[in-house]
Amino acid sequence: TLVIILLLIVLFFLNWSGRLRKTTSFLLVLLLLTLGITGFSFYSAIKLTDNLNKTTQSSEIEMSVVVPKDSSITSIEQIQTLSIANDSDSQNTEVFLGEIKDDKGVEFNTENLETYQKAYEKLLSDSNSAMVLNSAYSSLLETIYPDYKDKIKTLLNQD
Repeated sequence: TLVIILLLIVLFFLNWSGRLRKTTSFLLVLLLLTLGITGFSFYSAIKLTDNLNKTTQSSEIEMSVVVPKDSSITSIEQIQTLSIANDSDSQNTEVFLGEIKDDKGVEFNTENLETYQKAYEKLLSDSNSAMVLNSAYSSLLETIYPDYKDKIKTLLNQD
């Protein structure tokens, strides 16, 4: 930056003194355009990085145990079998079930289903069923079942 500032000063002096007027005018315009484009490029890159940081900071996963809204189940201790979308989200589900076992001392019989959609459909068909739901997959359920949140109640949330 110091070199660019010194170059600008020399070019302005040469232009002002009348020596090499056309050459210095051309070089000044070229230098100013280069600086403008470079400055805009840096600004765009910084703005892009800020936007990327904002979106990554807000993407936390929340795991939940949910039951149908009309279910008589009121606590996780009453759950006999828990449906899990093991093919879609096995790692997060295993960690979540391990945390429940450690924190609450509750261990579940699990029914492995391929997707959250199949687990949700089973949940709706049986009022005594329960499922593990990863918040990252809730938007997928919402595209198929826009009112899915109105049909479930959450028994346990964990970040």
